Amino acid sequence: MAHVHRVVDDVVDSARGDRDDLLSALLDARDESTGAAMDRQQVRDEVVTLLTAGTETTGIALSWLVHELAANAEVERRAHAEVDDVLGRRAATVDDLPRLPYLHRVITEVLRRHPLWLMLRRANTSVSLGGVRLPAGTEVGFSPHALHHDPRYYDDPARFDPDRWLPERAAAVPKGAYVPFAVGLHHCPGHAFAHLEIAIVAATLASRWRLVPVPGEPVRPKVIGLLYPNRLPMTVRHRRSAP
Repeated sequence: MAHVHRVVDDVVDSARGDRDDLLSALLDARDESTGAAMDRQQVRDEVVTLLTAGTETTGIALSWLVHELAANAEVERRAHAEVDDVLGRRAATVDDLPRLPYLHRVITEVLRRHPLWLMLRRANTSVSLGGVRLPAGTEVGFSPHALHHDPRYYDDPARFDPDRWLPERAAAVPKGAYVPFAVGLHHCPGHAFAHLEIAIVAATLASRWRLVPVPGEPVRPKVIGLLYPNRLPMTVRHRRSAP
């Protein structure tokens, strides 16, 4: 951690705050009530949090994505057909992403089925929630997983169905019923980058490889702060040389 802190401190100290990037936004941020900027340690803590959140969560999402492709043959077939049409065998780029709408729906459905386990929020004022009066300062935990599997909002919620995110169907999902990156003031600032990152990696892998589950190795959710696969042994097969 000391090494990480030194590296981050060096980057923060060398930043000017005049570029269009996230670090500049942190350096330029001011407290709404006092007008004060964040001190050096606060900026470092925010950067370390973003570095951690931007790698582990993306890796977990990609793990669940390859699991769901392997478990749903028709979804895999359609994703591979789209990727083949757009990429052939080359790696994906940002410019390719608008032509991969089905893959984007697959990613959206992965994040519905396998979101973060719990989120926390603090009540700024006294509020009534579900008939319970919560005083200001109360910490409230809620489960995006439970919300994303609520049959009031999702038909057949246990089924992996990327087409539930077709525009005409997605419009029926109420605001706040899909929260893989939270909502409101504390909406994850990396949500757009995460989608982009997952899509590029997934498309590039799918253009060349199939990941096939190892028989007799069931995959179950395991909660260690986040929602991990308990194991994910898979055999890698080149798509052009093996069925």
